[in-house]
Amino acid sequence: MRWDSVIYCPAKINLHLEVGLRREDGYHDILSLFHMVDLYDTLMVRSLKSLDYCGIQGNCDIPPQHNLVLKAARLFCETTGIRCALEFYLDKKIPSEAGLGGGSSDAAGTLRLLNRMKGNILGDEDMYRLAATLGSDVLFFMMSPSALVTGRGEKVKPVKSQKDMWCLLIDAGIKVGTAEAYTWLDERPGPPGITDPAELEKMYLGKPSESWRFFNAFEEPVFQRYSVLKSVKEALLRRGAVHAGLTGTGGVVFGIFPEEETLRKACSEGFGKAKLFPVKMLARLYNAILQ
Repeated sequence: MRWDSVIYCPAKINLHLEVGLRREDGYHDILSLFHMVDLYDTLMVRSLKSLDYCGIQGNCDIPPQHNLVLKAARLFCETTGIRCALEFYLDKKIPSEAGLGGGSSDAAGTLRLLNRMKGNILGDEDMYRLAATLGSDVLFFMMSPSALVTGRGEKVKPVKSQKDMWCLLIDAGIKVGTAEAYTWLDERPGPPGITDPAELEKMYLGKPSESWRFFNAFEEPVFQRYSVLKSVKEALLRRGAVHAGLTGTGGVVFGIFPEEETLRKACSEGFGKAKLFPVKMLARLYNAILQ
């Protein structure tokens, strides 16, 4: 089967994630440092002759009404006024409900893919607006491999990316619901940590990774309920990771390694039945991985 175009949609980790108290509108202010890694979903699309059809194939079991690829495609067509029939194929490699942003990345990839197919009919600002409509994390995946994210997640400031860093993702098969995790956090909020974006950026760019004081506010409540995730983090640090933590609300744990050899040795020692994803931190612009 011939597909018209393909794009690779990367995962992300949260090197740092501070969460404020619940606001009156029900949202929480956050301060986070997002970073893309080279674990990708592959998204392909082809045009069909019939009009006003949008479907998806692949190993994605999300119901159509909740599928962000289809939502992004419909939003793009409604915004541009283009009537077309589209069929997507999504090969998911990024674990779902794991704090890696796979769904948001797929949505951003959909917008990029369709805009390219239609001769870049929309400029950056229009694309950013559509991304923000689909979800807070979607905007990040439109912009830069690393960024400071504030507000309720809708404010994204790209920052220079560190180079030549390796990351080991550990998926122990534990799914942590976002709404549930925020409820746990609201029940027992911790003391504020790094709350100044400038301080966070300075630490990331100006200090060696061994000196980072990053943390994830969700770790305490999540680790209390899933002690295996805490054990995974501790094992990563024992095996040479210079920084380790939960990404997003969980339940994937990541470790940062200064060199590939140390990472490979950590992998060789095993983590039980958990799935291991040795990846590199992306240090190039998102546009560079469009195919």
